[in-house]
Amino acid sequence: MPGKKHIKEKMTKTFAAVLTFLFVTGVPAYSQPSQDLNIFGYKFLDYRDQVLPEKLLSTRSAVFVSALPKANGSRGDWKALSEKAHDYFKRMHIDAIAYFHVQDVFSGRESLQAFIGWLAKRKVENLIFLAETNLNGTKGYRLIVAPFNGQPGMMPDGQKAWKSEETEFERLFVLLHRAVGKANMKRENYLIVDQPEFFSDAPLISGKRFEDYQQDLKLDKLAVPWFSKIKIPSQYPPDSLNDRLAREAREYNASVDQYNERLRQIMSAYPYEYGFVDLDEKKPEQLRNEGYQFILYCINTSGRTAKGLLDYKVQETETDFVSLTAGLQGASIKTLPVDYPIFKFYIKHIFTSNVFLGSKWDADVDWENALLNHLSGLRSELGVK
Repeated sequence: MPGKKHIKEKMTKTFAAVLTFLFVTGVPAYSQPSQDLNIFGYKFLDYRDQVLPEKLLSTRSAVFVSALPKANGSRGDWKALSEKAHDYFKRMHIDAIAYFHVQDVFSGRESLQAFIGWLAKRKVENLIFLAETNLNGTKGYRLIVAPFNGQPGMMPDGQKAWKSEETEFERLFVLLHRAVGKANMKRENYLIVDQPEFFSDAPLISGKRFEDYQQDLKLDKLAVPWFSKIKIPSQYPPDSLNDRLAREAREYNASVDQYNERLRQIMSAYPYEYGFVDLDEKKPEQLRNEGYQFILYCINTSGRTAKGLLDYKVQETETDFVSLTAGLQGASIKTLPVDYPIFKFYIKHIFTSNVFLGSKWDADVDWENALLNHLSGLRSELGVK
């Protein structure tokens, strides 16, 4: 058997080789589907009959908003878009109790379920998607209204819904107002707030929170989720938007094997026992029965929201966050605007739900480097050379 010194030297060389592969070959960033198409989590809805939820004017609604990004890549002014929309909703007696940036809601597997639980607890029954987007090369807007079933999937594929796409913002709500009048709904929403209420946080951490790494990682097995393919129905309701959703989903699915190969290469630098798992097939409790004690998770949203979800202290006056990154020449720092989209990894203990973040903020602009940063910090803190 090789001695401990030989094993450590081998691990160090492995990590250096992974760094060289990623930084020298210039592996491209993980490509997410367009935010303006990520409608309620890739749901292929049925817009043919333009059906509004029956109780739209007597129950609560939540609004998912997306705005075109700024020139520097930071998220656009989605709150200004929400404020304009809220005035129309209020006049129509649509009780929009909460506004979210769509990327915050779909920022990760755990965060999505936390947001869905938040909506269900507050008895939200309708979901509204408002996007500033490009319509045939011209800035335009999309508005979609559909019922929320309170379940993790939000709604089934084929759910009947209402949709409008216009180049003029006001025109969206003129058409919605006509549709509401035509539906002859019972009106019970009268106590509606004057201004929109914005939310970017959800109860993500249910156990204890640690800004370090658990020593038990040296002994217990870590589950590393594979990238999974988006499920596209064999037959979905005919619509140009559904066709675009399917096209982007197929493009993403075609790259999943490549992403998983990169994931395999990066994780080869992890110094302890781990295995790859499919979280679409098995729940954390099942993984624990198979010997896994920890799961590696990731959040992809703005730096400000990611820190909020992970219970970091954030000052409203902060404009940039400093991240510690790995590199061929050793650790360095990277400064990014607080509203710039980033990836942040963390490790969760399955039984206790305790979360381990690492002692340094190590987020990065693509998932590969964010994972490298996380592994570099883990190796350093746990004494692996």
